[in-house]
Amino acid sequence: MKIKNYFFSVFLMLSSMTMLNAQNMVHTGKVVDQDSNPLPGVNVIVKGTSNGTQTDFDGNYSIDVAKGQILIFTYLGQRTEEITVGPSLVINVKMEEDAQALNEVVVVGLGQVKDPSKLAYSVSKVDTDQVLKANEADLINGLAGKSAGIQINNSSGLAGSSARIVIRGVSSLNFGNEPLYVIDGVPISNSENDFDATDPDQALFYGSTSGGSIDIAPEQIKDITILKGAAASAIYGSRAANGVIVIQTKKGIKNSAPQVSVRTATTMSSIIAPEFQTEYAQGRDGEYFSGEPGRQTSLNWGPKISELNVPTYDRFEIFRTGITYDNSVSVRGGSDKSSYFASFSAYNQNGTLETSSFDRYSFLFNTTHNISEKFKLNAKLNYVNSFNERPFEGNGQGSIMWTVAGAPITYNLRPSVDEDGNQRLYRTNRNNPYYILENSGSEYITNRFLPSLSLEYNVNDWISVKGTAGLDFSLNNGKVFENKGLLGTFSTGRLLLADRKSRDFNGELIVTLDKDFSEKFTADYLLGANVFDTKDFTSFSQGSSFIIPSFYDLSNATALLTDEITTERRIVSFFGQANFGFNDFLFLTLTGRNDKSSTLPKKDNSFFYYSSSVGFDVAKAFDLRNWLDRAMLRGSYSRVGNDAPAYATTTNFIKANPSDGQRGNIDFPFRGVGSYVQSAVEGNPLLTPEFTNEFEIGADLQFFKNRLGLEVSYYDRRSEDQIFNVPQDATTGFNAKFENAGSIQNKGIEATLNITPIQTKDFRWDVNVNYSKNESEVLELAEGVESVRLAGFTNPGIFIRKGEPYGVIWTTLYKRNESGDLLLDDNGFPIQGDVGNAGSVLPKWTGGATTSFEYKGLALSVVMDMRVGGKIFNLDENYNTFYGTSILTANREKDVVIKGVRESDGQPNTVAIKKDFTYWNQYAQLEEFVQKTDFIKLRNVTLAYNMPKKSLQKLGIGLSGARFGFSGRNLWIKKHDSFTGADPELSLYGSGNGQGLTNFQIPTNKSYSLTLNLTF
Repeated sequence: MKIKNYFFSVFLMLSSMTMLNAQNMVHTGKVVDQDSNPLPGVNVIVKGTSNGTQTDFDGNYSIDVAKGQILIFTYLGQRTEEITVGPSLVINVKMEEDAQALNEVVVVGLGQVKDPSKLAYSVSKVDTDQVLKANEADLINGLAGKSAGIQINNSSGLAGSSARIVIRGVSSLNFGNEPLYVIDGVPISNSENDFDATDPDQALFYGSTSGGSIDIAPEQIKDITILKGAAASAIYGSRAANGVIVIQTKKGIKNSAPQVSVRTATTMSSIIAPEFQTEYAQGRDGEYFSGEPGRQTSLNWGPKISELNVPTYDRFEIFRTGITYDNSVSVRGGSDKSSYFASFSAYNQNGTLETSSFDRYSFLFNTTHNISEKFKLNAKLNYVNSFNERPFEGNGQGSIMWTVAGAPITYNLRPSVDEDGNQRLYRTNRNNPYYILENSGSEYITNRFLPSLSLEYNVNDWISVKGTAGLDFSLNNGKVFENKGLLGTFSTGRLLLADRKSRDFNGELIVTLDKDFSEKFTADYLLGANVFDTKDFTSFSQGSSFIIPSFYDLSNATALLTDEITTERRIVSFFGQANFGFNDFLFLTLTGRNDKSSTLPKKDNSFFYYSSSVGFDVAKAFDLRNWLDRAMLRGSYSRVGNDAPAYATTTNFIKANPSDGQRGNIDFPFRGVGSYVQSAVEGNPLLTPEFTNEFEIGADLQFFKNRLGLEVSYYDRRSEDQIFNVPQDATTGFNAKFENAGSIQNKGIEATLNITPIQTKDFRWDVNVNYSKNESEVLELAEGVESVRLAGFTNPGIFIRKGEPYGVIWTTLYKRNESGDLLLDDNGFPIQGDVGNAGSVLPKWTGGATTSFEYKGLALSVVMDMRVGGKIFNLDENYNTFYGTSILTANREKDVVIKGVRESDGQPNTVAIKKDFTYWNQYAQLEEFVQKTDFIKLRNVTLAYNMPKKSLQKLGIGLSGARFGFSGRNLWIKKHDSFTGADPELSLYGSGNGQGLTNFQIPTNKSYSLTLNLTF
């Protein structure tokens, strides 16, 4: 009996212990990251149940869980941790970064870090490593082919040239269309360094200059996100009407010893030269001219060179191999409370011309410091010093390429002067290119400061307050000089000095609330206020008519002219955003913003706009994730406002500048007399804001554990109440007036396909393909206004016209019948028609493809992009066919039957002609030089090798990483047969709206780079 009672007691005791183990107990713990920093907001869930919680601000949590159950810890950008509950009631967890998850994280509006799978709107993240591989001075050029919906044009092959990026087409008829650049939460300026802001056609006659984005050193960038749709960018306000490029610079690491990284790259560049005819000599009517005094001519319609006993010369001998050195060193680390990142980079580019160079020195310091458990400070200082030396391009007489392109190969351009020191010319009214290099050019010095400071206070685990103040302050000094003796407008010499001070202040206060309704209903809110204040001051001093040649000093000038321009603008804004989620598959984002702008009429200068977006993940909602990882369907509607240009509401007075009928040449004060006249542009005190309305739908699909992804978007964007200079009847006393008088529509589709065909332990193959198609139409212009000129001349020119895409080429056409057939005379020559639309400058669609292969430490990547449709006016060929140097004149003795019908009887033409001097100068119309800009480019090929860590350790010098890379850029260009230049992407007007014109720019470059990255 006692034995039975004993066993019974043991049984009861064991049963009690089993029941105790099966009971839930309160477990606590702390979750930290790999640097031992607390992680707030970590999801802690009991596997197989709905029981869960989140860590607080200090990373602490508590949860009821039984022994033997599994806790799952998940956090954005960290590897998921699963821990089986043991006997201990304290479970601390240290999470590690997940490289793949970090690649998924995107930085969106106002610096918010989001998981793209939970966004109700679409954004595009760019691989910064691919941008760095491009080895471009301007990061914009490095974005080419990387994302759908963006179009990039480079202005020139000169060192430090500007580039233009447009997102989803043009939204403003006559003002800026480039996106807003935001670096570490602070907007910055991207304006060009024009040396004469009073000359709207500076680019046409002198070429464009560098833009503000060239001051961003690519090696200091951590992340780049492109906000293309208005739903994503509306929170940034009116300055973001054309999209946003969000850039995050590199930061430090807490609890880390100093880590030093060194990068050095050497690039060698050569021009991609256009083709010219090389068979015929200088002369006219088949007679040879030597180009020496008494035998000078601009024409190359002489005899065949093979019939002469004369030497030939390389017209491109003036170019050299350009060399670029790109070096940077950075250090990062931190303590338990602070982190720091410091970087210095030196970019030194010697261009393909002797007087073409760009030097940039950039210093960046980022630091964070936890003042207390709830108080955090972030500070940044970015200083950039740059120097850009560039010769003239374009349609002016100082353009080097004009003479190079027109030069006969039977004439030696060297030396540039004769024995008496006078300029040697093969023609009487065009400068020697070597003489131009030695006696003219421009120089730009920029000192730019980009400091910012932010303080963040966490009230509790769901409320935080952040204040940010940022400054973009730049000092630009421009110098343009033309020596006495140069042919052109300033043949007696000119020196122009431009000093510009630009200051943009951005102050922002944001309150963030992250409080969920329940486990299924999530919500976070953002409320804020912003002040943007900008001031731009520019002074010009021009001296002309030198006393002493080659002495570039204002004291050497006999005629002086000065001018000043001051522009101020302020916007005060209040905004809010709410993000809602249901059960991790349904998402809603709402934003609203109100701006009050100083550029609008005082009584009506406040305007409100908004956006709404919804996302629904079908894969999560219907539990399809065994084969479909994500199936996010998105839809949004947005309305974004934009204010007026500064001082557009008032009519101002300007310094008198009477015209001689071509270009202004009488500047006041004149002979001691000053004069001001009323501006020819009338202000409008009734202006209202511009508004852009956009509707967008899309889908983001991910299959097979993200091995296959497809993202597609369709958008319809309409910009209304456009403000632009509406031409006026001269009897009004004005030639233009600011009015709300236009609207433009852009609609299109974007698609991105990501594939990982092969993924093993040692080998990975990734493919990214993107496609975008944008259709643009100018819906309305002002009553009585048929067109507005953007660039070029009256004929040819680039114009805005109602019912046409934005930017059409307006020029003299060939005469055609109703069927579109070319009409010819009885001698087989085409007939001149009317002046009209020769085609749109916009492409029908663009695309890009990136493929990369990784095998152990070896990596190969290839980037290609293409453009289909769109036209350009090749002004080079307009002149070169007259001179006889154009490749189009090579077959001048060949019989050609032009396809068309005779105007006299409507019968097909059968009469052969020769495309000789008579044809090109009497019968060829300007339409002949409208060419297609279709191209496929091999943008970049990079082969890199990462040395194994074991090999580095054997070296015993403290190396923790070493990477060697070799890359080539612009290695191959397949252009349309109609385009006779070297690169159809070049655009004379730089970042301006007047695209579709090429005219004697320095050819684009092909380059090869060798790169070394070391980490200690």
